[in-house]
Amino acid sequence: MRAARLLGAAVAVLVGLCGAGQAYDELGGVIESDLSITSGGGGATDYAVFGRGSDNGLWWRAKVGENWTDWDRIGDPDIMKYAPACATMDRRIHCAFVGMDNSVYLVYQPMTDAVKWDGPFDIGGKSKFSPTVKVSYESSDTPVFEVYVRGLDGQLFLNSATQGGWSGWSPLGQIGGTPVCAGSTRDSTDPFDDEVLCAWRDGDDRLFASVMANQPYTWLDTQGMSTGKPTITRQQGKWPYRMLVRGFDGILWYNNYRLGWQGWRSSGTQTNGSLACIEEAGDTICASRTAAKAVEVIVYSNSNFAQ
Repeated sequence: MRAARLLGAAVAVLVGLCGAGQAYDELGGVIESDLSITSGGGGATDYAVFGRGSDNGLWWRAKVGENWTDWDRIGDPDIMKYAPACATMDRRIHCAFVGMDNSVYLVYQPMTDAVKWDGPFDIGGKSKFSPTVKVSYESSDTPVFEVYVRGLDGQLFLNSATQGGWSGWSPLGQIGGTPVCAGSTRDSTDPFDDEVLCAWRDGDDRLFASVMANQPYTWLDTQGMSTGKPTITRQQGKWPYRMLVRGFDGILWYNNYRLGWQGWRSSGTQTNGSLACIEEAGDTICASRTAAKAVEVIVYSNSNFAQ
């Protein structure tokens, strides 16, 4: 995808991919940041979309069965900069964000049977970039909530929470953009259980990624470019991971990973803005913002990303 600035929709036809979404939902709203999306959560939520509103508050909207809830703010206005990062642990959604004072905060659902939120809680650390979060497991029943941020010194930092509390921030090396991380369930039946993939986009719109299994981490140029932040989904089946981005042609591009990146391919589908995607039940669900800052969600069959 290095030549993505020059590629048009005709190229998507040449690679022979259909790229049609299964379902499309216009959620409206006015969201000023990139988005976050996660599945599950309290109150029978199927999946939910989060972003920073025009009041600098944390706003969300949830899919429950066939219906979407209304946009709702979590907590007060003027609490956050940049974009939030959310993930589901123990059927409860947890969201990290950078506050107006550049500190990193957490809000979460304290119960699984109702949509309520606790926080925000200061978890230490300082950043001027959006965080990224993921959930792993020390064992089959011991979840770990992981928050990654780019620190003020340009290093990637990790802070992990278990039932015993927060581990504290650990430096993982220099990066050149806002991080996105996914993977590592630490399930002993999974051959990729020790792998965490992190990626970022540099100032020249190039995409770099690293398998965060063993230090020192090596950041490799994926030979891709994007108009915005990448997203990584954890897959079931042949390809354990997939990176998805919006190319300079406005098309959704993707790169599958298994013991190495397989090369960029076009989905043939137009998309708006930076993507936030999850994989669920054989589908890839992606949220993005329109030019008017409204939110849209498209559900793709994973057959659109076959390789």
